[in-house]
Amino acid sequence: MEDYKLPIDVARLKIITNALLDHLLEVKGNTVDLSEDYYWHITDDAVYNVLQEPTTFTIGQLSDDWETLNKMTADEDDILTYGLVWVSAIFRAIGESVVR
Repeated sequence: MEDYKLPIDVARLKIITNALLDHLLEVKGNTVDLSEDYYWHITDDAVYNVLQEPTTFTIGQLSDDWETLNKMTADEDDILTYGLVWVSAIFRAIGESVVR
């Protein structure tokens, strides 16, 4: 595949994310109960290689992701950009559970 670049405006992404979270607060209130904890995670080297079926998976855990995010955000010096990966697992689980 040729090099592809999708420019993401981070300020716009923040607006979109805030709008989605505001909507979630309206429809579900302050708490969303997730009924699942463990999930399959496709490894970083395979997730975007759509020409080859993934064969390597790892297991993620939503409760661990949530705990790590809470610890990380307790101190501004501990913020990691990789937290976006953990929060994406939480967002996906919430999105999939709310529409059921």
